[in-house]
This record gives sequence, C-alpha cells and structure tokens, in this order.
Amino acid sequence: MNTSNISKHPILLTGAASLLITLSLIPTGFAAPLPADITWGPAMNITPSAVETDVLNTGILVGAFNLGAAGVSSTTVNGVTFAPFAVSGTSTTVGDYVLNSSGMVYSTNTAFGSAATPFASLSTPYKTLLESGTAVFGTEFYLNLNNLTVGQDYTFQWWSNDSGPQFAPYATTATSVNTVALNDNTSGYVAGGLGQYATGTFTAISNVQVIEFSGAAATPLFNAFQLRTVPEPASAVLLFGAGAMLALRRRRASV
Repeated sequence: MNTSNISKHPILLTGAASLLITLSLIPTGFAAPLPADITWGPAMNITPSAVETDVLNTGILVGAFNLGAAGVSSTTVNGVTFAPFAVSGTSTTVGDYVLNSSGMVYSTNTAFGSAATPFASLSTPYKTLLESGTAVFGTEFYLNLNNLTVGQDYTFQWWSNDSGPQFAPYATTATSVNTVALNDNTSGYVAGGLGQYATGTFTAISNVQVIEFSGAAATPLFNAFQLRTVPEPASAVLLFGAGAMLALRRRRASV
C-alpha cells in the first residue's frame, strides 16, 4: 500500500490505525502475522450428559489441551484426549502452541470445580477438564497456533468455566477479527454453576494463527481448547467412495 495516499482515504486511515493498534498489543517476541477471520458459532452452555457431546470429535485432531498449573492432568472426553498444558509465567510453550501475556497469571488444577450440581453431575473426565484452567489479571492472553497448513480449513473449540466460583462475574472474549464472548458461570454465579464453550472455523492464511482472549476488568479465563482440521469436500467424497467400493467387494466375495 502506498502510505502517502492513506490520508486521502479515511477508511484506509481507520484500517491502518486499527492494524497498528492491534499489532502493538502483541507482546515482544510474539509472532504477529495477520490472523485469518474466525467464523464463530454461538456461545453454548456446558451441559451434563451420558456422553459429553459438548466436545467436538469430527474431523482430524491436531491438538487438544487441558490448561492448568504444574501437574495438570490429561483427560479424555468424548473420545478426545486433552494433553496437559501447565501455564506459568508470561509465556508458555507446549508443542506448536504458545500462550503469552504480560499480566499476573493464575493457574489452578481444581479451583474452578465444585461439589455442587450441576457441575457435580458431569462425567469425571469432563470435570477434570473444567475444574482446571488459567486466568490472567490486568491484561489479555494471546494464543499462538503454529505450524498450520496454508489453505487448510480448521476448527477451534474452547471453554470458559468457573464453578467455584473464584472470581466476580465476567465474560471472556476470543478475538480473531471476529469475536465470541463466553460466560464462565451461567447459574447466577453460584457454586456448581456451569460456563460455556464456543467453536469457530477458519482457513489458514499463514502458518500461524493468533487468537486474543480478553475479559471484563481485563481478567480472561479459559480452561481448555482443541484444534481440528476440517476434511475437504473432495477428500470426504473420495473416502466415502473408497469405503463403498471396499464394502461392495466384501459383499461379492461372500456370495
């Protein structure tokens, strides 16, 4: 872009100023490519069920993590294994994922749970996922998803839950161009109340995707996240066709 012409175009000037502000918020040393737009679905209430269908298990798992303090457990919910992601200090890296902030971080493995219902009605693996988590005081989180495939469609899912409750009522907002806000306790902020989760899709335009998590009074909280690839329609058709051919051959062989 020819910057000498920006002042002649108020829309361009506004966009450029917004971009500079956004990049200035990203901590030093944090990869800062332009993020792809994430198309978020609505905030969904966490609900007890025999099979915890809140947890998406379609597509191909890229990574799933249970946030918390040192010693946080792995847990498997609806067939998805969430690996430990122990958050400490202003920057934590686990595999291809980096969580950055410049504020005071609070991580726990149990404090966001409760012995009261409806939290107590969740399955043990789901309770393990939601009773641990991380909050940051006075600033935002930036989650860096690295080593993505440009042009690949991805699904990102995350949870915000405080059944303790440990903090005053607030919502946590995830931003990657578009936004979605989650309430961490939808039961009038009483012990045992459950929070929310959200799912978003995006097509990678870089090998890095940045998601900002901010909260009321600058205190965002989230417990877990997962990243999955979305099969291309052509690939899905090929897989279906191959499966159908194999079934047909087996049927003929049995005749």
